[in-house]
Amino acid sequence: MSGLLLTLAMAVTPVVTWPPKFYANFTEETWFQGGYQRNPGWVAYDYEHTSEVIYRPNGELNPICNGVKKGYTGPCVHHSPNGNERYMIFPALKECCLECSRDCGTLTPKWVDAVPHVYLGLRQFDNVTCNEFVLESNTPDRVANSLSGVLCGLYDGGADFTGDN
Repeated sequence: MSGLLLTLAMAVTPVVTWPPKFYANFTEETWFQGGYQRNPGWVAYDYEHTSEVIYRPNGELNPICNGVKKGYTGPCVHHSPNGNERYMIFPALKECCLECSRDCGTLTPKWVDAVPHVYLGLRQFDNVTCNEFVLESNTPDRVANSLSGVLCGLYDGGADFTGDN
């Protein structure tokens, strides 16, 4: 009987989640200049206060950071203080710019359901077992949540965030 329950539990496909409030470290993985790259970062998110901050230590490895400051390998921060605007901050350079100002601010917790998604399976991110998903947008995104629902992997695919919030 316990084997049957285990089999049934394993047959349930996990659901991609984006909690309404959290802080999490993540690993962004991508191919850049012909090679595999890892860019660890963190995100602080609070939908009730429409605030989102995403930090990456190497801006060149993120399509949006690299689009604003081409080839810059220093830290890059996405800051969305509301539901409409997204600022790009380059703290080491003491520079900031408004990247977009219409429908590109703080994502809603439902953004992960805005497009179809595919469950890829379990994957290790820095010794944490995570469920990984691809969100099938115009610029495919990847999200990975730990088994307890905490964000552990993120890749924004170069999207401009328009319509996700």
